[in-house]
Amino acid sequence: MQVTGELIDTIQQTKSTKLVPHKFFVAWRGVLTLAFTGFPNELVALKQRIQNEFGSSLPIENSGSKWPKMTLGCLRDSAKPLTQEQVDQLNALCEQMNTNLALLEDDFAVSKISYVVFGCRSLEKVVVQADVELTHEDSSREIELNAVSEEQKEAVEAVLQESQEKEAYLKEIQKEGHREKHYTEDHAEATIAVFLGTNPDVVAVLTQFQTAVDFLLPGYYRWFKHEALHCTLRRA
Repeated sequence: MQVTGELIDTIQQTKSTKLVPHKFFVAWRGVLTLAFTGFPNELVALKQRIQNEFGSSLPIENSGSKWPKMTLGCLRDSAKPLTQEQVDQLNALCEQMNTNLALLEDDFAVSKISYVVFGCRSLEKVVVQADVELTHEDSSREIELNAVSEEQKEAVEAVLQESQEKEAYLKEIQKEGHREKHYTEDHAEATIAVFLGTNPDVVAVLTQFQTAVDFLLPGYYRWFKHEALHCTLRRA
């Protein structure tokens, strides 16, 4: 299928790059994520081009796509709210498992970007998917294209540091919403994303993390399919 359009043309200007994994993280509502160090320069430039050229016609960007992450799973609808003790245990497990992420530094290659009309928020149901293959730059520019600015790193750390205010953060974790039904019920919307979950090395590390969480909190989490795991660049 040939894919055309001004948005596609804008995406095609992007060179291939990569995302670097940073930390497993317990986000609001108890959602488990993998945070990246920040958007590399090449993806920052793409996001800015999209905003400049289409910002007035696209939905306003959600705060969740302003820092790069991959949502791995959510609490099941039947799960009890997490206690502070359970959150502390999850945080300790995340810190332990973060040591494995160094093995994946080069395993989140961004070689294509997808325009997706999805049928549910986990992207496990896809209505339309148009993949835009990115061109490879010569190796002399790899460092520049893959570099993550201090501003990007600080934006990610600002989000992660919110969890240090334990009492306030627990309230955000325990609020209703963003459980299994939210992610899997029928909901049509468009997004621009990078699918990242099927590299065998990534699958191995994520499976180990998921197994450890299930051992700690059996029956609590609903994990998303690896082929649906993605990093959102912005709503479309």
